Amino acid sequence: MFTRIEDFALEWTGEAELTASVLDLLTDASLGQEVIEGRRTQWKDGTLFESVVINKEAWLNGSSLRYSIMHQSHHRGQLTVLMRQAGLQLPNVYGPTYETWIEEGVTPLA
Repeated sequence: MFTRIEDFALEWTGEAELTASVLDLLTDASLGQEVIEGRRTQWKDGTLFESVVINKEAWLNGSSLRYSIMHQSHHRGQLTVLMRQAGLQLPNVYGPTYETWIEEGVTPLA
């Protein structure tokens, strides 16, 4: 548990820098290569209906891709809450934000 905002901010910054360093290593070529020989390769349209067992439950590959998008969206939502609480400008992800409407002189819906 954090007991000081400064400690939280310091750890957040460190973790963000670590994430950026991982992403910086990715290239178009590295994203196109096989993950681990014999373990799993990139899916193609025909393999989206194949399933694998995850936690004793069969998951279609296509469903796993859908879940990945939903999971990313969930975390993006968490980030926007934190950003708003911090007074930061939010990006217009699915359209204008409340603040964007106000900045443009439009009365936002209540």
